[in-house]
Amino acid sequence: RVGIQWEPNPDTNIYAFFAQGFRAGGVNFRTTTLGTALASGAPVAFNPEEQDSYEIGWKQDFMDGRARLNVALFHNTIDNMQRETNVPDPAGVQQVIVNAGEATIQGAELEARWAFTDNFLVSVQVGYTDGEYNEVTQDLDNNGIVDGGDLDQLIPRLAEWTYGATAIYDLEIFGGILSSRLSYNHRDPSVYNDTNTGLLAEADIVDANFTYSPDGANWSFSIYGDNLTDEATWGGDTVLPDSPLFGGDGIPGNAPPTFSPLNEVRVIGASLRMRY
Repeated sequence: RVGIQWEPNPDTNIYAFFAQGFRAGGVNFRTTTLGTALASGAPVAFNPEEQDSYEIGWKQDFMDGRARLNVALFHNTIDNMQRETNVPDPAGVQQVIVNAGEATIQGAELEARWAFTDNFLVSVQVGYTDGEYNEVTQDLDNNGIVDGGDLDQLIPRLAEWTYGATAIYDLEIFGGILSSRLSYNHRDPSVYNDTNTGLLAEADIVDANFTYSPDGANWSFSIYGDNLTDEATWGGDTVLPDSPLFGGDGIPGNAPPTFSPLNEVRVIGASLRMRY
């Protein structure tokens, strides 16, 4: 990693860096095809992945430190990109790591916070990410050949836009501090797997927390609410074999069954913490 940093004044930090890293190769020993070659046949090796990362950024304080703005632009190029493909197979789902090709992932991030008063703070953040394959060497869409359709596949779990805001207010009351926190976070939809048949839905999550801490005490009490709008989201969307064994009907054109574990829905709770 090589970087430079410039501070023209105590409130300004401008930086840039280049970093290079790799992910080790290996062998797909978890492949179990029960004697069939539909998914991958015998376990095969995959090569190391290499990544070059570039980032430039600006961090700026305002109003004697009461406000801050952080801006960053990044550009990543990935060679021999490792993808853990999920391939439906009569035995279930085969997880096969392959070197899919070359890809570029780039984007921008912005964070800002402003302390309106000594006890009221607001922060916001927004991120944009764009990613695409530059070259593909594997059959990602499972049509039996490597062609332009594979090059057009979206990179899994890459949400284009994320953004959110948080407000924190501290109130002196009853000989202590009541800290109130309200946050909102958004994430765009994205494909889940390399065949682009699974989907992670768009999510808008609202959380709240109210914590009371007495002055000089070693305990605090909180009431919290997570996912207050009861948004339904799931952590994965793995396509299963289209057979009755896995809930499918085997009819071409119908949507195949999926394994899509739900994340937590609305949660309301309370907690008591002690410090020793």
